[in-house]
Amino acid sequence: MKLYLLALLSVAIPAFADTPALPLAEQVVEAAGVKASVEASFMQGMESAMQQFRQNGGEELATTASEIVRKFYVENFKWEDVRPIFGQSYSAEYSESELKELLAFFQSPIGKKMAEKSTKLGSSTAVLMREKLKDKMPKLQSELISAVRAHMDKVQKGAK
Repeated sequence: MKLYLLALLSVAIPAFADTPALPLAEQVVEAAGVKASVEASFMQGMESAMQQFRQNGGEELATTASEIVRKFYVENFKWEDVRPIFGQSYSAEYSESELKELLAFFQSPIGKKMAEKSTKLGSSTAVLMREKLKDKMPKLQSELISAVRAHMDKVQKGAK
């Protein structure tokens, strides 16, 4: 059993261990503006819930819920804890030479502009896509509700 556990750990640990490229990967993450993108993505993901609060409980409830979500984000997504996770992902996907190229790009004027604009572009694109799909969402919701009901009926019949 101990031998099996050691073998398992020897395979799993390298996947998460610091690589020589990790500091470089973290520099790329910083230069690429990932921190701002992560926060914007999180808040954007919560926006549909905020819309539900607004529709069902009014602006005051939506504002309170938004404050709670922001506080949760600030308390639970500390950049100094999250950055290494992104660094590990980048160092797993890119070679050291590719990371150097990426860093050079993000330190160039156009790279800086891309990093600066990427959060805004992501947000505005998400708004446009949400607007484009809003008329189709009731159909999707209806199909999902039907699938859940069918599943629940099947589960209840199987339990009898």
